[in-house]
Amino acid sequence: MQQIGEMADSGFSYENLLQAEAFFKSQGCEVFIIKLNDWLPKNIDTGNKKDDDRENLELNKANNNKNFEAYLLVARNGLKCLGTTTDNLLSEVLMFMWDTKFFNEKQNKVLNKQARYNVNFSNQHQDANFDKGKGTHIAWNEVPIVKNVKKELITAFGEKASMLECEGNLYYKKGDTGIGYHGDAERRRVIGLRLGGSMTMHFNWYYNSRPRGKNISLTLNSGDIYCMSEKNVGTDFMLAPKHQYTLRHAAGADKYTIRTGKLRITDQKTSDTNQNITVGSIKYKPIKSKIWYDCDEIQDFN
Repeated sequence: MQQIGEMADSGFSYENLLQAEAFFKSQGCEVFIIKLNDWLPKNIDTGNKKDDDRENLELNKANNNKNFEAYLLVARNGLKCLGTTTDNLLSEVLMFMWDTKFFNEKQNKVLNKQARYNVNFSNQHQDANFDKGKGTHIAWNEVPIVKNVKKELITAFGEKASMLECEGNLYYKKGDTGIGYHGDAERRRVIGLRLGGSMTMHFNWYYNSRPRGKNISLTLNSGDIYCMSEKNVGTDFMLAPKHQYTLRHAAGADKYTIRTGKLRITDQKTSDTNQNITVGSIKYKPIKSKIWYDCDEIQDFN
């Protein structure tokens, strides 16, 4: 599908998130920042010394190299700090039709969207032309409340928020829609806003396309704002060498998050360090395998 805007040179830093945290606190919002590196594995020991030594070197980078630091900021009902209400904003973005089809390049034909509906917001209106891979664009002047929220984000997050594009995902059926584990390969800066019912969002470290450490999840409620630091966005999840730690995230129904074809998230418990976060154990099944492996006890499942 058509990509809007250009890739930024850098994403949000920890310092940018601290600036936003101070803003939301000053406006009376509950806000917290979590460091996802805290749920990396402590050590890799599969019994294969050569592979283990190699991975432990990469694990050490993920634990200690500043470039691998990954943070998530969440401002509970942060929308109210930006001068609007969830009801007004939700009403505005539901006034138009969302895209329910897309052009599948592999099959070279237009298909129905199943997991979620989409729409983009941009400087100029664009009607969808699915045969040419173009979706609907809603012009900013058609959605004045959304436009104002975009402007107020600059106050909270600084100049890095000034050139953001906006994409909407409509999860139209609770319990059946969502998005699986992925990194955002097309962007480095992410600020998200939840509208409507509550939804869970999950984060997981990966190495060589396989999950590592613990699964971290939290519930996003209507009006909540979140922001990912650059490493957390997962821009590198396809571009980085296989033997490097990267992050992926998922959201929505269980079949996309905790009971996928490859993952089972079990023993979910509230974190001792942050009551907003749930931490779960991971079971993983490689393609064509019938065995589920416990990722807490890193085994050799090559």
